[in-house]
Amino acid sequence: MFRYTLPDLIFLHINMPGASGLRSLEEIKKLKALKTTPVFLYSDGINEAVTKQALSLGAAACIQKQRFVSALAKILTTILTGKRDLKFIYPLEKSSEKRSPFQDYPRPL
Repeated sequence: MFRYTLPDLIFLHINMPGASGLRSLEEIKKLKALKTTPVFLYSDGINEAVTKQALSLGAAACIQKQRFVSALAKILTTILTGKRDLKFIYPLEKSSEKRSPFQDYPRPL
């Protein structure tokens, strides 16, 4: 008998060698066991079009790659603690619609 633990969230890079993060997101969301797991996409190539596509495929949010590790740490802390609502995090954030990345998902323990 095998035991496994499902992740509380998935942090996925969009531009992986030999793979598309958006395609991987699509495959993850097809898996019954991971369908409700929040997936956060990360890249230096995040823009409004990529964000819209990612959100339509089920991503919780998109995160623009940060210049400093401290900035990324702050974003990850925000995500893990749920301190503020976010839809996407990149310099062109224009949407007036805000939603929690965990709004549609069970809270991690």
